[in-house]
Amino acid sequence: QKLYEQHKLITYPRTGSRYIPGDVFQEAGELIENLKSYPRFTVYTEKLSSMNLNIHSVDDKKVTDHHALLITENRPGKLSSDEQTIYEMIAGRMLEAFSRTCVKDITTLTLSVDTVLYETKGSVTKIAGWREVFNEQEEDGEDKTELPELSEGETLSIKKLDLLTKQTKPKPLHTEASLLGA
Repeated sequence: QKLYEQHKLITYPRTGSRYIPGDVFQEAGELIENLKSYPRFTVYTEKLSSMNLNIHSVDDKKVTDHHALLITENRPGKLSSDEQTIYEMIAGRMLEAFSRTCVKDITTLTLSVDTVLYETKGSVTKIAGWREVFNEQEEDGEDKTELPELSEGETLSIKKLDLLTKQTKPKPLHTEASLLGA
């Protein structure tokens, strides 16, 4: 609330909207330019300013009373640690919204040993897109699992076999995100 009322660094914070109107989008380039002087985002904003901005969050019809949370043209001065963390989160999410999509090649291999089927998946990021803002990796470590080139029907030999005993855990009924979204 302080970032809005006192520092004038963000737009109205009590909005649930995830969209902005077209006229606000016209100002996005200027907001991104302002972030070039913010050390955390300097390198990425340099790159983003030379690209066409993604418009997937621009929709006049889906904007509620207030548009999605954005930073303003004001530059942050002295902020508390918490205020700085929140400002960076808002600025970073705004940059992600205007960034290119993440493009990955995803491969699924199904292998059969006698009558038992085994499946493995791998993925290779081709274009990091929005993930580059905070250098985010895929959650299950899936981001860097590159599988070898194989042909259907190809016969492989097993080099090593390990038997692991593990227990699965049920997913939590609620996460912080699901509670905030309720």
